[in-house]
Amino acid sequence: MERSRTSRTTDILTKLPGLAALFAITAGLIVLAGWSLNIPVITQMIPGFSPAPLLAGVGMLLSGAGLLLVRDAEAGALRRIIAATFAIIVATVGLTSIGGVLSTRAIDLAVLDPRLAAIPGLTVPLPINSAWGYMLVAIAIWTLCSRSMSRTRAPQWIGLAIFLTGFFALVGRAFGVIAFYSPMPGQPMDLWTMVSLQILGIGIVFARRWFGFSALLMDKGPGGKLARRLLPPAIAMPFVVGWAALLLERAGFYGTEVGSSFFAVTIVLAFTWMVMRAARAVQRADADRLAVLGREQHEREVAELALVTAERASLAKSDFLAIMSHELRTPLTAIMGYEELLADGITGPINPQQAQQLSRIKASAQHLLGLIDEILTFSRIEAGRETIRLEIADVNRLVEDSANLVSPLATEKKLGFVVHLLDPPRFMRTDPMKVRQMIVNLLTNAVKFTETGTVSVRVATSGESVEITVHDTGIGISAEHIDKVFDPFWQVE
Repeated sequence: MERSRTSRTTDILTKLPGLAALFAITAGLIVLAGWSLNIPVITQMIPGFSPAPLLAGVGMLLSGAGLLLVRDAEAGALRRIIAATFAIIVATVGLTSIGGVLSTRAIDLAVLDPRLAAIPGLTVPLPINSAWGYMLVAIAIWTLCSRSMSRTRAPQWIGLAIFLTGFFALVGRAFGVIAFYSPMPGQPMDLWTMVSLQILGIGIVFARRWFGFSALLMDKGPGGKLARRLLPPAIAMPFVVGWAALLLERAGFYGTEVGSSFFAVTIVLAFTWMVMRAARAVQRADADRLAVLGREQHEREVAELALVTAERASLAKSDFLAIMSHELRTPLTAIMGYEELLADGITGPINPQQAQQLSRIKASAQHLLGLIDEILTFSRIEAGRETIRLEIADVNRLVEDSANLVSPLATEKKLGFVVHLLDPPRFMRTDPMKVRQMIVNLLTNAVKFTETGTVSVRVATSGESVEITVHDTGIGISAEHIDKVFDPFWQVE
């Protein structure tokens, strides 16, 4: 459930830039509609507040549209160009307002087109703090349009400055500090602009959310959860409590001393609640972490126990195979010895049929002896008792000796047998016995499964390495069996 709540929160934070842009566009349209329809109350947002100038509505509309276009990093070139154009217009409005040009002199320029003077609200000046806020929005949108600047923290810092511009004015309006919301006499920031700047600032901060403090707030770990829990009440609580204390004091419920005490006690209680709430969140996160660690430790212990059991079973199997192989080798050697005595006629002459049967016995015994030797070798390898004896060896000599052992089998089956050696010879550091055994095994299998054609072995160099390739014209191995080639005691049926 906690994970689901965290996911929903991060989804909302991801959508913040688009929602902020839509709010600013809507606010701008409302202000423009209020001026065009001559309904002053909707330009005030709340009756009794200063009306939003026409240029403030233009700033909201274009700022929201610009942010909507570049709210994500995947915005194309056309969207960036349009957003940059909107930013330039907003910046121009802000600059001319700050320079004190747009009020009287702007109307004088209307002689270029007398209809400009008839536009309702055009003569209402844009307050300097509002102009400053919209200039910051224009700069932020411009940085979001730049692929290089948008990868820095510049948009986030500018977005934070935009939020503080609106928040500073809102605090001044709530507490009656005129200098906060009206730096120039008679030019207060309107409520629409206060709210829009704060929302636009938040949207710009989260427009690039993979680094900086927006990444921290988006983090699904304990740090992100803690920040999301503490930040909203840390911002809202002093403002709400201070405002409520001031209203009660102005209403005559208590004096300044009681009001200050009320504010201090309430803030202490509020922050104590916030700290305890954060501590509970950290405690739950730590409990979850310990539970996960406990499960991982248990699973690791179970896996280690299973591994030890498997290793013991493997060693027991290897020991059993080794013992049984030795026990089988002794009587098998005796059988082969008696077969040779019978075949040599030492115990008396044998007829051709008996000689053929004895040759079959010999072939079967040799095959069984080969299997036993393989079992012994495999058991030694599994038990880690097989040793590698490295020495300098002539590669040509290794291949030639191996080929000489197998060539009679090829001659017997009337197969071509070709050996390609290196010229000049090459030496390498290896275990000659094991390399020779591998080559003999490959050549023997090649001869065994080739009925007609040729078996060849080739030695070639590849940089510092030596490649030994055995090729035959036999039946080969089908694709589905390739993965099983190196399984112990496996062979194609």
